[in-house]
Amino acid sequence: MKYKEKIRVGTIGLSYNHKKNFFGLIPNRVSYFKVLDFISPYRVLMRNSTLKRVLANSILKNIHFAPFQRKVDLFHFFNTISFSNTPWITTFETFLPRWGMDEMGIKRICSESCKGIVAMSFCANDIMLQKVKEEFPDYFDAVASKVQVIHPSQKPIVNSWEEKGINVREKIIFTLVGNDFFRKGGTEVLKVFKMFINKGANLELRIISNLKFGDYASKTSKSDQNWAFQFISEYSNHIKHYQNISNSEVLELLKSTHVGLLPTYADTYGYSVLEMQAMACPVISTNIRALPEINSNERGWIIEVPKDKYGEGKYNSKEERELLSSKIENGLGLIFDEILNNPNIIIEKGQKALNGLKILNCPKTNGDAYFSIYKNTLEVED
Repeated sequence: MKYKEKIRVGTIGLSYNHKKNFFGLIPNRVSYFKVLDFISPYRVLMRNSTLKRVLANSILKNIHFAPFQRKVDLFHFFNTISFSNTPWITTFETFLPRWGMDEMGIKRICSESCKGIVAMSFCANDIMLQKVKEEFPDYFDAVASKVQVIHPSQKPIVNSWEEKGINVREKIIFTLVGNDFFRKGGTEVLKVFKMFINKGANLELRIISNLKFGDYASKTSKSDQNWAFQFISEYSNHIKHYQNISNSEVLELLKSTHVGLLPTYADTYGYSVLEMQAMACPVISTNIRALPEINSNERGWIIEVPKDKYGEGKYNSKEERELLSSKIENGLGLIFDEILNNPNIIIEKGQKALNGLKILNCPKTNGDAYFSIYKNTLEVED
């Protein structure tokens, strides 16, 4: 069929995940619409923090139910399974169904209305297929035929390292971004930073975070948060702490940053890495989940940590967390030494980090890939 107008794509939210993965990539050929369904009243209730604790339900949170809705040509979701007769696709970060492997969700993926599931990393693709093979082998071929990989997109923000206008022979500035500060390696960063500051190193640490504690990976407590606030206060000449600032303000801080930090215990992807690289900041990260796909020792630094068969860092027991923490702390120490001994390496790796965005995270390439899915779903001709 010929299609002269824009393809109308419905979705149930326009979150940061939607925007980083597919929303806005094809502005001249696709229009996105936020749509209501039978679960919408529940989502409204979940905006209330008190009700959220009482009513939280992993299935309701991750399904779309509108069996007769035809106001759009197709649906595109993030981490969501649709119970709809309208064609739909879903981009996911780990596996589907989001609430855990069950036959109901797998059958919906294998249904006629599901036209594809898009893994946002090769790691997510492998996890999905491995879990289906282990738990629902009869559905493996059907699921495998629908899954493909399209990474999140990030355009360069500066054109070159030189555009940043900073000098590696003066103070070296490191920046860590993320509200789950301790999960993202914040404790280890502070400990290593203290060691080098006490040695007289000319460093600045920028922390963009509300220092949230109690996450699923680091298992930190209020006392850990108090320690971090006290530490930041004691080293206020060297540590700048920012809370609740806009994304544009974050990007301004990254422009004058030398090295980005994400020595994380657990992250499915690492959007902050992309934004740092877009500002020609080489990044220090761990090697969990999708991070080795977007970072490397050629365009940044990778800290090797113990991982399970799915690429997750091992953090379930106290002993595993202690080992993970030790690996991160030791790795940071070695990398800080390398940077201080040879600061020009920041320039070399920063330019490579910027250039690397053209490989997996190119908005034009990824937009074309999504448009191809939309066209094939609707049997649209150019």
